[in-house]
Amino acid sequence: MDVAYLALIAVMWLALVGLTLGCAKLGGPEQ
Repeated sequence: MDVAYLALIAVMWLALVGLTLGCAKLGGPEQ
């Protein structure tokens, strides 16, 4: 396996989760 590729995916997932939690703490999506 390409460790760099797996690390890149992990960082992308962490960024996605971080943005989701951040938006939720700021008030959440407009629904």
